[in-house]
Amino acid sequence: MRKILLILLFLPLFSMAQSPLDIAVVDKTAPRYTEVNDKVKSLALIGNTRKLIEVKGNPSTSYAWFLNQYNQQGEITVLNSYILGEQHGGYQEIIRFEEEGSGTKQVAYLENESIIADVDHDGEPEFYLVYVTDRTSEQGSKVVHVLVFTKLTNEIDFTIGEIQGVYTNAGKLKIQEADGALLKLAKPIQKKAHSILAHLK
Repeated sequence: MRKILLILLFLPLFSMAQSPLDIAVVDKTAPRYTEVNDKVKSLALIGNTRKLIEVKGNPSTSYAWFLNQYNQQGEITVLNSYILGEQHGGYQEIIRFEEEGSGTKQVAYLENESIIADVDHDGEPEFYLVYVTDRTSEQGSKVVHVLVFTKLTNEIDFTIGEIQGVYTNAGKLKIQEADGALLKLAKPIQKKAHSILAHLK
């Protein structure tokens, strides 16, 4: 079962086209890691953090992205990813993604491929969430998912697009056609999502 929960926030709209974004993976041993986690305690994020990335611009484009994971009953793995918007020194949940595994469906992040970028240089970050689902009882069922979360120009809400790659019985990754939401995003974003899959082939 996969759930994507969107919480709509009335964030101010500012053009960041002329301002670069500061994107950084936060090391778990760094003081900043503790600082961010202390600020989000009231949000009660679920799971242990596998990766934390920050992107900073002005207040409307400052986010903390948590890739969390936890186990249920020792057999079920759940991926919980949170995009939090930073405002006035605190954080608000904007997007929560959830993917649940089971005995016959394994799920796992591809952490190195899960990144933040601004490939279309519009001042709005794109969050590229990459993970694998593997239904061990079915042939040709190992799938790599690339989800892209970003805002369209002058939009408040995030758009979520997806492209998948399916491993064939021969072990080759066959890239599928992107969904309609991804095809509405800028060409550089589509190309980046496609290239993430192509790099895995």
